[in-house]
Amino acid sequence: MANNWFPHDSSASTDQKILQIRSEFGNVGYAWFLITLEWLWQLEETRSDFKDIDSLSFYLHEDRSIIERFINRCIEIELFIKDSKNRFYSFRLCEEKKVFIEKSKNAKRAVEAREAKRRLIDESSKLDSGIERSSNDISNDHPLPNLTLPKDHIIVDGVDDSPSSENRVERVILGFEKITGTKVIARNEKRKSSIKRALKTFTDGQIISAWESMKKDPWLNRQNPGRKLYLTIDYALRIENIEKYIPHQLK
Repeated sequence: MANNWFPHDSSASTDQKILQIRSEFGNVGYAWFLITLEWLWQLEETRSDFKDIDSLSFYLHEDRSIIERFINRCIEIELFIKDSKNRFYSFRLCEEKKVFIEKSKNAKRAVEAREAKRRLIDESSKLDSGIERSSNDISNDHPLPNLTLPKDHIIVDGVDDSPSSENRVERVILGFEKITGTKVIARNEKRKSSIKRALKTFTDGQIISAWESMKKDPWLNRQNPGRKLYLTIDYALRIENIEKYIPHQLK
């Protein structure tokens, strides 16, 4: 873990336990302690097996027997702790490592959240730009296609059940997904029936145009006080809402 760090008390050299180490091993014992902490910090679990004393001795450039005696003395005065797996560690260092890891995770999550928000804004801008271009194309001289019901349009029990109905339903769903940038996951019979019911009253083009108008309504487009997106497929399929938002030249 390059470029990482952990806190070091400014008065550590005069700590009672450190003074014991310094009195027995000299100031070099204090240096060994700090270097050992750095060694432990770099380990995944912040703990070192006694089998690694050889590696630690090489790291400290000292004889193995001296370092083994030094580590055991640190354990005796509780600078280090020995666990049930014959490993030694510093309790405080382990706690600092947990704090460090949590801060790193939070920082990573913050970066990911900012990036996701940036992508959402970019996608929303592109979508709004496309809708604006589409809206500018609506005029009496250039009417939208498919504004009249197809010749095979048949009403059965108040629901559009014409042969081309399924294609029209799918076309309307795809239109909603393109306008809102959201995915309509549940294509169940209840939702399809709602779409067919809307198709009984309006043409495909009228429904799509109404949804384009809804998308430009600030209240429905994540700009309301609660920051909620009310433009859901169920809201958009309500007959009264479609009627309200259809551009006047298409009524």
